[in-house]
Amino acid sequence: MFAGGGTAGHISPALAIAKALKLKEPDAEVLFVGTRRGMEVDFVPQAGFKLEVTDVRGLERDKPWRIPYVLATLALSCYQSYRMIRDFKPDVVIGTGAYVSLPVVGMARFMGVPTFIYEPDALPGIANRLLGRVADRVGITHESCRRYFSASKVIVTGNPIRPEFFSMTKSQARERMGVGQREKLILVFGGSHGAERINEATIAALPILKGCKDIRILHSVGRRNYQNVAKQLEAVGVEEGSGYTAKPYLYDMAEAMLSADLVVCRAGATTLAEIAACGIPAILVPWPGATANHQEHNARSLEKDGAAKVILNKDLNGPILAKRILELIDDENCLKEMSEKSRALGHREATDRILQVAEELIEVRKRPR
Repeated sequence: MFAGGGTAGHISPALAIAKALKLKEPDAEVLFVGTRRGMEVDFVPQAGFKLEVTDVRGLERDKPWRIPYVLATLALSCYQSYRMIRDFKPDVVIGTGAYVSLPVVGMARFMGVPTFIYEPDALPGIANRLLGRVADRVGITHESCRRYFSASKVIVTGNPIRPEFFSMTKSQARERMGVGQREKLILVFGGSHGAERINEATIAALPILKGCKDIRILHSVGRRNYQNVAKQLEAVGVEEGSGYTAKPYLYDMAEAMLSADLVVCRAGATTLAEIAACGIPAILVPWPGATANHQEHNARSLEKDGAAKVILNKDLNGPILAKRILELIDDENCLKEMSEKSRALGHREATDRILQVAEELIEVRKRPR
């Protein structure tokens, strides 16, 4: 049983583990638990897995008067989680963060089911900090995260990557995407919900970039931003065509990333892990609203290692983005060097490590006492 949701950053690691499990054990039964409001409602069924939902709500720190309501939904979700665990009878429960994991993993531990939580960021969220006290094992990616959990529970796993990121070569992905041999594909996206600042800067950069015939831009703008982007394109006098394509969302992100020569995106942990696994040079624009500014910390780490360039959100605009893109695209040696350094940071074995830990927890539970 997997618990996690809200954004792709919490769902993607769980899907990566679940898909790897099904490849290894085709008869394994898998159940995801999420909410009705998160992106898991789309992602999980599309990946071929069953999803059940709870009524838990997250705490909005700027609305303290809603605390009683949040606590009431947490109590209800604990009961719902109890019934799901009782009926599904999981061998292990894996939490990948967000508030939905709190009642599910917590109730599993109360019922004696082995539990594992995974924390992708350098600074763990509230749910995982609380669950770290009761979970049997804690998987982390960043060493700096270790101090927030009991040393005896922590295992450095790296960020699990979905199997499709390793299912094809770059040339195969580009052929499927219809990308020409000489074309430089720039992939732009802003996280699972899109990013207005990145969208605006990209549209503003198009008049500067459109004179470069070998540049092709694939832009995932976010479903809620799609209509607004269409108006912005009209305002700058740029039409969608062979050089620029806007999509509400890219479901096959693996194919798009593997095809790309350069990405422009936020700096969430899962995104950076996928970038590193593919070995793609990146222009990172950290989301300033991330807890404790952990996205800038993530981005600076890649920049320090020579795998990325960073533009702060407050500094981002069309001319600056266009200049940075052209500087990189016109320098083949720089792109190659960044690609090699990016790939060196990838943790391709992370999913196997997590499955191994899960199997060990199951075996321990089976031993006679």
